[in-house]
Amino acid sequence: MRHCTMVGLATFVLLSSCSDEGSFPAAADSGLTLADGQPTPADQGLSPGGDATPAPAPDAGPTPGLDAAPGLDAAPTPSTCGASALPLTRFPASMRTTTSGRTFEGWGGASAPGAAQKDPVILVHGNGGTADGWLSFRPYFCNAGYGDLELWAITFQDYSCSGPCYSGSNTQHAEELAKMIELVRSQTGAKRVSIVAVSMGVPTARYYIKNLGGVQKNEVALAYLVSGPNHGLSDCDIPGAAYINVACAELDSSALASGWLHDLNTPDETPNGQDDNLAPDKTITYRTVSFDGDPFFPGSYVSSPKLAGADNLVLTGNKHAEIDMSDLLSYLGKASVVP
Repeated sequence: MRHCTMVGLATFVLLSSCSDEGSFPAAADSGLTLADGQPTPADQGLSPGGDATPAPAPDAGPTPGLDAAPGLDAAPTPSTCGASALPLTRFPASMRTTTSGRTFEGWGGASAPGAAQKDPVILVHGNGGTADGWLSFRPYFCNAGYGDLELWAITFQDYSCSGPCYSGSNTQHAEELAKMIELVRSQTGAKRVSIVAVSMGVPTARYYIKNLGGVQKNEVALAYLVSGPNHGLSDCDIPGAAYINVACAELDSSALASGWLHDLNTPDETPNGQDDNLAPDKTITYRTVSFDGDPFFPGSYVSSPKLAGADNLVLTGNKHAEIDMSDLLSYLGKASVVP
């Protein structure tokens, strides 16, 4: 995936190709890209991504192709963002470390705390990705009226593979995401956030929503979930996969039948969703996006990203974790109850 690519499954994005047996596809976790045909943001000094041709993130992925749906303004409003995103390492480690000792990094926020004018957006990468994979998306958010206080991206503690392909479990990553959202809310005063996750980041986001605050604390307005292995992943059903990538133990067919994925999906795949008839300020809007030719969801796995109770969009093509900003911005607007 070129243009603005990011490794994800999240974001994407699934398994990294570091198996000694060569079991996993060389394309690895395909990452996140902008759909083709998106209007180019005006160059306002944003770095990177503000030039006439947005710079791709370092992660490669499948070839992009989906034409963008109309909706982005050809003459965007002036950006309210700073020249560059600020690293989260400016915050003390205590604000970025879970009770179990896991520390996340990433970028986002402004040089001083303030009041968010929109629900802050939390961008979640997938297996092998980092927060930096989202930097090329930043100008599109900024030109749509989002400011620094409303844009945040996380890098999980063990995002990379070296030696044995260990990328951390979705449960562990969800704990980091919960801590990240605590930090964001403390800096912005926001009651709720919107989560945009791709690939392996999708079950991470869903676990946080169901078990760590999204439902219990009413902290989430939108869950925008792209190419997530919500009902299993073919690569995780390869014998021995769970020993190569710990997340596979949560995503294989046995986990779907009676284990981690079964528990995540039962009894409601979209808790507090738009099908639950709650007040708008209590509702989590769920949107899934998937592709009918996604190489990570072949054959019977093609429907894995869809969720009962969500607005499920299935697009044509062999893409993975590709985002149409007009659709995303539309859902961010629908889900927000902040004026």
